Amino acid sequence: LVKNKVGLKNLYRLISYSYLQYYRRQPRIPKTELEKYREGLIIGSACSEGELYKMILDGKTDEEIIPLLDLYDYLEIQPIKNDYYLIRGDRKQLSGEEALRDIVRRIIRIAKKTNRLFVATGDVHFLNPEDEVFRHILLATKGFDDADNQAPLYFRTTDLCRNILLCLNDRHLYVVYRIFHTIPFLISISSLFFLISSLKRALEHKVSEIAVSVYGTNLAEHKKPESGG
Repeated sequence: LVKNKVGLKNLYRLISYSYLQYYRRQPRIPKTELEKYREGLIIGSACSEGELYKMILDGKTDEEIIPLLDLYDYLEIQPIKNDYYLIRGDRKQLSGEEALRDIVRRIIRIAKKTNRLFVATGDVHFLNPEDEVFRHILLATKGFDDADNQAPLYFRTTDLCRNILLCLNDRHLYVVYRIFHTIPFLISISSLFFLISSLKRALEHKVSEIAVSVYGTNLAEHKKPESGG
């Protein structure tokens, strides 16, 4: 999340780096870069593929985990159905649903120990339940054996999250509004785009530079003649 224009610019920067400098099969960003450009950002602990969840799966104690959480402003808990892949099939690591609930309870406990907010999030990948077919196709092309048995990662309202995560109550949901009110909504759409005034000139220079390196300085010789009418 971003809480001001500095954070928005840093988010754009990190996304660009993840695609242009650190891409390896998928966009990635090193934690060192995230720490360097974290001003204006509100950072959560992510889903079961995140650092916190993986440390719990690896059997680390709270005492081992807590010193490594400095990066995170709040810890995330999510519907256990999101993580059913951990209790079935080739990727099974846990015994069943109760083990998934135990992890949710533990994240809440760690949040309280460290005086951090914890928030019920949905790990949203698509808007509506029926949209999951597109994710099935995407994952099938990547070779996932369980592409047709995916988690329900559709957008959930606050009420849906509350019903699914019965360990929460209204007092805990208050933290959502605390985070919500740290994000200004007075930013106009036009201000979301950081335009580089010299972009056109820079692009022309780069294209010319590449063309000269390939074809030499006399580019006119290589110009394709226009076809007749």
